[in-house]
Amino acid sequence: GTTAVPVLREALSSAPAQMGQALRDFAVCVRKSWLVKHMIMLRGLQGIYETIMPALQLYYFTFVFQMSKGERLTYFSIGAALMGGVELGLAPVWSKLFSHSTSMMLYVPLALRAVDVALAPLFVLWVQDVRLFLAYIFLWRVCNSSY
Repeated sequence: GTTAVPVLREALSSAPAQMGQALRDFAVCVRKSWLVKHMIMLRGLQGIYETIMPALQLYYFTFVFQMSKGERLTYFSIGAALMGGVELGLAPVWSKLFSHSTSMMLYVPLALRAVDVALAPLFVLWVQDVRLFLAYIFLWRVCNSSY
């Protein structure tokens, strides 16, 4: 018990300096590399994009399909289960595919995003049935799970 306290103090006293140096190195890397800036921008846009989907679901379930609170919760849960199933089901597929060919890491997500871009307006504009909307949620997650 008493030995842990000095070890913990030593770890805490050296951590801020190491963390500060890591942050300075990261800042230098961001300033010098257009690739790092590009990746940060892509991750930021991806985060925004993934935030929009739950809001779109809530909008459709509330205003387009005019569901009550209980129905919304049910279909929101079904959508979450579908997306979770896609992620768990396709993770090994992407791992296997990308371990065989690193160029596929570029082309598969690009092709799937193109499919999503083409189909999204069709689903969003013409969806009048909740089952079709859930199919779109499933397809959206398939198209975005390889990223």
